[in-house]
Amino acid sequence: MNKILYTLIAVVVVYSPCMAKPKAGAGSPKVSFSGAGLAQSYDAIWLRADAPLPKWETISDPKLWHVMAQTDNQTPTPVAVKEVRQRQAAKINLWSAAGLFQLALERPFDPNALPDSIQIVPPFGAKPLFWSKKKTTKPQDDPLGFFPAGTKDKADVYLNTSGVAGVGAKPQYSIDAAFASPPVSVSKPANSDFSAYLLSFSGKANASDRPAYDLDSFSAGFHLERRFPKPLSKTGICSQRCYENFSWDFAQLEFSRKDKAANLVSSPSGTLSVRKAWYTKPDRAKGILPQAKGSIALNPSLGLEFGGNLRNDIVPGGYGGIFRIVPGAALYITILHPLHLKKIVWTTDYRDRILATKEPFVDTRAKGRTYLARGSRHHLTNQVTLNFNEFFALDIKHEYGSLPPAFKFVDHKLTLGFTVMWSWKNAKG
Repeated sequence: MNKILYTLIAVVVVYSPCMAKPKAGAGSPKVSFSGAGLAQSYDAIWLRADAPLPKWETISDPKLWHVMAQTDNQTPTPVAVKEVRQRQAAKINLWSAAGLFQLALERPFDPNALPDSIQIVPPFGAKPLFWSKKKTTKPQDDPLGFFPAGTKDKADVYLNTSGVAGVGAKPQYSIDAAFASPPVSVSKPANSDFSAYLLSFSGKANASDRPAYDLDSFSAGFHLERRFPKPLSKTGICSQRCYENFSWDFAQLEFSRKDKAANLVSSPSGTLSVRKAWYTKPDRAKGILPQAKGSIALNPSLGLEFGGNLRNDIVPGGYGGIFRIVPGAALYITILHPLHLKKIVWTTDYRDRILATKEPFVDTRAKGRTYLARGSRHHLTNQVTLNFNEFFALDIKHEYGSLPPAFKFVDHKLTLGFTVMWSWKNAKG
């Protein structure tokens, strides 16, 4: 009997200071709240103030808020609120746009030992809110699946059929295919995915421009890249705009049957991305958040390509070492949901390979004249991609310049193609 009495006293002592609620009076604002959710960082609780929004000063005192956490049938324990704060997304204040705000906690919850339920007692006699772990499904650890790739170049698997038209050439048809093995995480940081890297084996093949679609060229090798682009700054002008990324194609074999050329190269590359997005206007009265309308991104990059030539039509035994400096830049303009499409993406990509050693150049403008030389080899592509959904797209591509291993000059080639594509990991790169 005494044990039961002591337990009741303990519960009263714990609840008394934490469950006390300010009484609503003539001078108290009439407020209501909804949508309690635990932040992904486990150090804050998301809440929404229902319209009409109260003045921020009336609810911003953390002493007005009381939070209790309970596990199993144990006695609820108080959780200290450090700060009541407003948050921004894409430079839009979520409080003024939709009434969203956070209760920042003194100590974050352990993601491996979350409480079964959390009760939030708002001020001014507002209805208490509850968060339940049963309603929250913890995501799997980096699961595999069929995820949107966004563009063909970012896809792990794609199949492209295209028709080609060039200056002084008849229309031709070809098939491009690529496959990458499901990536393997080579590092698992404790706090962030920004320093995690993925390793995969990938290959690309091109069927020659003939009715029989004979295999003409392929490349294969190992690819290492960051799991997610890393933000450069959480504050200031680069907040949510500037990212850096690193990738490395090592032990990459490049082979062209038509041009009788083969290279073995390694290609590390760093990229800086500067992005800007546009959003629809929020409707605070209806609680409608801003929706993305489109974006623009500029990605300057700098890389190296080094290795050796194994075979070449000019020098059958190979011409030795390869070392290239590869500056470049890419421009992406995305328009979401136009003309009943998922999105339209304009891509301009420029690469300049500065050769430190002599390599071949096939000048198709001079009746196929081929020679070894140093210098710069430019390559420019402009592409419009019409995405019916995240997996199927229609491509219109313009190409000018030359690419390894043979550096065969392409004089303004126009390609129309249809692509099926996906990635094994979600939100890759």
